[in-house]
Amino acid sequence: MDEREPAVSEKPRIFIAYRREDVSFKVDRLFNDIKNDGAFDPFRDVDSLRIERYEERINAELDAASAVLVAIGPGWLHAVDEDDRQRLTLEGDLLRKEIEGALAREVKVVPVLLEGADMPERDELPPSLQDLHSWHAFPIDSAQWSRDSARLIEMLKSEIGAPAVAEAADTSTEATDTTNATTSDTANDTEASATPQSQPQTAWVAGGVLLVVAMIVLVLAVFD
Repeated sequence: MDEREPAVSEKPRIFIAYRREDVSFKVDRLFNDIKNDGAFDPFRDVDSLRIERYEERINAELDAASAVLVAIGPGWLHAVDEDDRQRLTLEGDLLRKEIEGALAREVKVVPVLLEGADMPERDELPPSLQDLHSWHAFPIDSAQWSRDSARLIEMLKSEIGAPAVAEAADTSTEATDTTNATTSDTANDTEASATPQSQPQTAWVAGGVLLVVAMIVLVLAVFD
């Protein structure tokens, strides 16, 4: 597959923006939760993306995304580079570019607060990222990870939908209803066809009994 192109999927795409040095392990876990649920097709950038094609691939993924999760950990806001510069203030910072790209598109953005992180104040963010503060943040408590992760996924389903899964569920339900209806009709037909056949059989038995009784009476009368 071309690194510049997102994978083809009928499921809504979820883009996860994060800083590896901040909450990489938790993002891996969140990614797997979303993937295993099956309603969405999640994406996160990985080291295998070559730097010269990074922006092309990221822009393609953002174009395809139905929602962007911005993973925020305790070190997210104040992370610095080797020259002790705050990374989010640098125009070339890759995470900053991902978030700027999400905010510039008509896509749902969810700041996901991990490991007890707080949502940064608007004036703590660079001007190009300040609209991030307008989106409702979703905290995931490490002690209640399964519960909170599931709640996040259900929230995404309710707000952006999961048409591929819903369609499959409807098809399955329709097939089940059709099978049940066919089974019921077959049973009714069997019962209806069996009922008339039992009446002649009963009449023949009754006639035979009466004939035997009549013969016995006749024999007794002759001997008397």
